[in-house]
Amino acid sequence: MASKAVTDILTGKLSMMAGVGDDEPTKEEAAAAIYIGHQQLKDIYEKGVAEVVPSISTPEIPPTVGNFREFQYEMDKKQEPYCVDEEWIQIKLEELYKQDKAGELNGGHGMVVASSASLGTAGDMLADSPTAPGERIVLYMCGGGFISSDIPQLRWHYMRVSAETGQRVFVPKYSVAPDHVFPRALHDTYTAYLHLLGRGFRASDITIVAVSAGANIGMAMVRLLEMHQKPPPAGVVLISPSLDLTLSFDSWKRNQDVCVLHYHPLESPHSMPRVYLGPVEENTEFAKLLAHPLMSPLFGNCANLPPIQIQIGQDDVLIDEATELARRIEEARGPESGHVELIAYPGMNHYTVLRGKTQLNKVYGSMRRFIGFSQQIQE
Repeated sequence: MASKAVTDILTGKLSMMAGVGDDEPTKEEAAAAIYIGHQQLKDIYEKGVAEVVPSISTPEIPPTVGNFREFQYEMDKKQEPYCVDEEWIQIKLEELYKQDKAGELNGGHGMVVASSASLGTAGDMLADSPTAPGERIVLYMCGGGFISSDIPQLRWHYMRVSAETGQRVFVPKYSVAPDHVFPRALHDTYTAYLHLLGRGFRASDITIVAVSAGANIGMAMVRLLEMHQKPPPAGVVLISPSLDLTLSFDSWKRNQDVCVLHYHPLESPHSMPRVYLGPVEENTEFAKLLAHPLMSPLFGNCANLPPIQIQIGQDDVLIDEATELARRIEEARGPESGHVELIAYPGMNHYTVLRGKTQLNKVYGSMRRFIGFSQQIQE
């Protein structure tokens, strides 16, 4: 039987989503607040991150390979190198981010990531409201195939975003399937955005950076903002975005032999869309549900979207849907509008398999440039 949440979402009845449509975040929404006590901060510096917040530290540091650190992982018998610029492994984690242990968002935690080079004091890093008028911030949506919203080994991604942009990064730990199916993650993300607005950040000072499944949820949230006439963010950066849960594009099969993402047909109980959507009524038109813009944000009106940058590898199974989103935005806004930028990297797999320092520098350099551009045009 379909959950009432799914039915309500698809008919536009969003009353079940606490706080949706309200002018100000509710008390529950404010539970997303980022706070860490000075004593805990003192403990982190004296005892080290690993002892105070064990989940922060990656227990196994792989051996150095040239100028990179590398470890092998296996997914469906495909081994891929995961290369990280050595510099970003060795920087002390406590100088880049602090794990929140007090504020909770629907049972999860939020984090503030901050580069010590961009902010003067630890107190500034951890403030849950703007540290100065017009402070700009990144709302970062992690990937994880809808079943994880924080993969510790990939936290260097948002550390690097903070260091590159000189901005703090707010990372909501949204609810995940199978325990929490659609639209719970969408609700959490919408709540996180409202939280930032409620704490004094202007929409024009917020940029969304979202990857893989997190890009699906982040883009769906942008569409939800439009539905409820909430101000959109300054811009959106999508990295290897999952945008079409109908799995209708050819690249899912064309790139299957070279991409770490595994294709399961919609009929399979292991397919990512079925896991995310959850149980549905026997006679439900499953594909029709998946094509709704809040499930597959590729679909829907593209005329009012904020500026969007899409970065993806040409060997990614998601390349076709990413290309199609760029085409639709350009068609709706005009090729000279500057509202969409598609960067497709030859030989690049899914975002977790960025290949080497040169590739990383291109990805984050392009992101930094776009974030600066999108925020500048808001002034």
